[in-house]
Amino acid sequence: MQPAIKVAEDGFVLSTEAASIINSACAGRFQQSPASMAIYCPDPPFAPGDLFKQPDLAKSLRILAKYGPNAIYTGELGKKMVEYLQSIGNLITMKDLENWQENLVQISKPGHVNYRGYDVYTSAFNSGGENLIEILNILKNFDLGAERSANSVHLMMEAYKAAFTDRFYYVADPWTENVPYFGLMCEEYGLERSGVINTTAANPSYPVGDPWPYDTNPSPGYYLQTKYPFVREDNARQTSSLSVIDKTETWWRTHIRCGIGLGVESLFPGPA
Repeated sequence: MQPAIKVAEDGFVLSTEAASIINSACAGRFQQSPASMAIYCPDPPFAPGDLFKQPDLAKSLRILAKYGPNAIYTGELGKKMVEYLQSIGNLITMKDLENWQENLVQISKPGHVNYRGYDVYTSAFNSGGENLIEILNILKNFDLGAERSANSVHLMMEAYKAAFTDRFYYVADPWTENVPYFGLMCEEYGLERSGVINTTAANPSYPVGDPWPYDTNPSPGYYLQTKYPFVREDNARQTSSLSVIDKTETWWRTHIRCGIGLGVESLFPGPA
């Protein structure tokens, strides 16, 4: 963790985009967190080229490096974090952190689709992987031609619209909600969805499909639910993703859709 500690201590130069994102959040979601305002919203505000340092983060990272994950899940960092979050209205407790630690890593089989002779594997749950597979299952029912054309681009855009309509309606955490992931990734469902595609003109939107009849394998959270099927109504913007490939290709990805996340950060709890 030393490289991250060094960057937090020594700082880094803010780009135009980074300064803009921070300053926009100061007028928005940082407002809910006094600690975030103290860290990111000085007077005058940050400008491109400024050096941005996070000494409190460096101290917290040192504790994490010394004591490991337990510093958060059962230790002082976690206790101070919970105390701060509760002070601004959050319902989190130390019991939540302890329970999450027990189920921190869930390993699932990758999603798979054979697209025109190519085997495509991707993260299957709550990562966009199910969305990609649905898109490819829709597109395999059309002749896109050997070369990129206006028609092939049109068909791809329409397939994206139909698949994302399903994603925003259904997708949630599979460990806590019942979601028709296997239905969304089913080849037969892709064939059904291809039938709604407008092949001659751009549709502003598409109706939500019904993948439940194709969902032969309930998602991991199925037996935790009393409501079936689960319908997502809030259409929240936040998302997260983690992808890992072995050392032969060395690829690590972590993804968050909104540039500033939840906008809540707590100050360092005490002396290192």
